[in-house]
Amino acid sequence: AGTLTLLYNRATRGLQGRLADVQYQYIAEVISSLHVHLSENQMLEVLLVQGPAARIQAIANEMIAQRGVITGHLQLLAAVIPPLHAPN
Repeated sequence: AGTLTLLYNRATRGLQGRLADVQYQYIAEVISSLHVHLSENQMLEVLLVQGPAARIQAIANEMIAQRGVITGHLQLLAAVIPPLHAPN
């Protein structure tokens, strides 16, 4: 489990859509997200992620590399998030 924190310029054309697309592509790993408007053009987004570290790192690298992302940081923990849904 861990968090991915992004600071980005929300005025960058198509950036929010591209970031949302990546989150949807990895829907099993991206558990939740929170975004906060810091200023007219700056957005802070924090994603709660889980899964194998290499896969989470690849997701973080893909998101941080997007044009318009100012900075990003992945923080991994040696913990597992309990299942969100009870098995049938």
